[in-house]
Amino acid sequence: MRPLAIVCAIIASAGCARAPDPAAPPPQRPPLAAAEPAMAMGAFVKMSDPNAGDYIAGDVLPNDPGAPWRWTGRRPELRFNLPTGGDWVFFAELALAGATLEKTGPVTVSYFINGHILQIQRYAEPGEIHFERAVAPDWLHAGVNSVAIEPDRVYIAPDDGVALGLILKSAGFVR
Repeated sequence: MRPLAIVCAIIASAGCARAPDPAAPPPQRPPLAAAEPAMAMGAFVKMSDPNAGDYIAGDVLPNDPGAPWRWTGRRPELRFNLPTGGDWVFFAELALAGATLEKTGPVTVSYFINGHILQIQRYAEPGEIHFERAVAPDWLHAGVNSVAIEPDRVYIAPDDGVALGLILKSAGFVR
């Protein structure tokens, strides 16, 4: 019995230790202010620009870096960072490919600015399209604004089923 009492005493004393003195927590500091990332987007983009992908919000197909154009799909969407709202003109440089136009027939394109319909335009001939139209000042604001260019008909490529709408070269806002 005596060895059991000694073992119990050793085990009980092993758990006894003097508690450390209380210490104050280290001084608290506010977090370092993180610099806002530079906004790579501006008011206008060419598809050949190295940062053109920053402007694409959806339905614009990739192309080789530096290529002067990209195919769009059913509803390509772009975004632009404007320094101010107010008086701006939306400009787009597009093209209709003859091979797709032969299959789809004339295409009606709707241009949207921040959800507002800017214009509906019908195109029956292949080739370059230079679209330019003033935007109502109250449709735009300082910061990121969205643009959608929606063709009513797209060509569906038989090989891979990809929808091909327009050829986009550049777009944005000018004064």
